[in-house]
Amino acid sequence: MPHRPPVAYQENFSGCSVTPEEFAFLKAIERYQRENRRRYPSFREVLFVLHALGYRKVGRAEAPEFEVLFPLEAALAESATPTPTETPP
Repeated sequence: MPHRPPVAYQENFSGCSVTPEEFAFLKAIERYQRENRRRYPSFREVLFVLHALGYRKVGRAEAPEFEVLFPLEAALAESATPTPTETPP
């Protein structure tokens, strides 16, 4: 099987703009993948890269409400859940 060179992240493609901070994160993940031969790093490895970039947890994190992120899925889940007065068949 022929060896293919690693694919570099394309900086400029139509419809997308990447901030310098996002690009630095992408490059750090790409470097980690290349140096450790890990095509799909785990969440723990991604956190390791974030810590290496200087990111730290500074306060209590508040998780956003599910409905805020996915209003359609939340509405569908609520409509599929039987109410206390209904009995499932």
